[in-house]
Amino acid sequence: MRKRIIREKGRVREVARERIQRLLDLADGAPLERADRYTALAGRLAQRHRVRLDRETRQRICKGCRGHLRYGSTARVRLTQGVRVVTCLRCGRITRIPYP
Repeated sequence: MRKRIIREKGRVREVARERIQRLLDLADGAPLERADRYTALAGRLAQRHRVRLDRETRQRICKGCRGHLRYGSTARVRLTQGVRVVTCLRCGRITRIPYP
């Protein structure tokens, strides 16, 4: 009984990962309001099923307003001295990400 529950939990997490990836892919081409909704749903799925988002996915979500970051329209990107500075144009949150 215990092994069955563990296997089912692993399968549920795998399905959750697929759904999260699908939602974030849809958010890239959707209008801004819908993209924010897709991003919020993906975040809630990750929390509910305890799935960690990979680095690239986490960088597409604003940590201040939880909105979808689309470079050029909802986020400004500046490259300075080995640091990528991403500013959310909605809430003003600044994220600094080192790069080589």
